[in-house]
Formats: sequence, C-alpha cells, structure tokens
Amino acid sequence: MSLATADDAKRYIPKYSASDDAALELQLDAAEEWVERTTGADWDATGTVTEKFYDVRDGTILTLKDENPASVVVTAYLAHDSSGTTMTVNTQYHVRDGGRV
Repeated sequence: MSLATADDAKRYIPKYSASDDAALELQLDAAEEWVERTTGADWDATGTVTEKFYDVRDGTILTLKDENPASVVVTAYLAHDSSGTTMTVNTQYHVRDGGRV
C-alpha cells in the first residue's frame, strides 16, 4: 500500500481544483508535508539517496524514503562507527513494493 500524494487526493475530489479553492490546496499541501515528515517518504527523490539504518536484525523490514528505487545497494557493517570492515557474508535482501527492503 502506498501513500497518497496531494495529486492523488485531487483526483478523488473532482469537485475542487487548486484554482477553485485555495484553502483546499493549502490543506492538501499541509497533509503531504505531514506525511513526508512523519514517514520520511520522498516522492520527488532524484539522483543517489543514501540512507542509514542501525541495529538491523535478521528479517527486519526497512522502509526507504523513495517508494520506487531504481536500484538498491546494501552495505552492512559490524558497528555503526565502523567504516572499514563490512559484513558481506550471507547478506541477502529483497526489494518489495512501497520502498520496503
């Protein structure tokens, strides 16, 4: 299940458009901003996005900021402050819908 954007909401409210009701436009923009801040979702991501997750356990589902990444690269470290030793043995992941890994 993906989150709705302001444009999605406008499709479901055909009675109004941005030019007809400025108050509705403000509410839709505020709702989209709230969802972005709460979930970290980014519908307009471009280029390379780097995200870090700490204390990830086997079987954990991670939600990325970008719902539909073109590609995903995973690097696992032994500790959060480690930059040289990577854990690449038995590292497996599956990209699922909605930006979940």
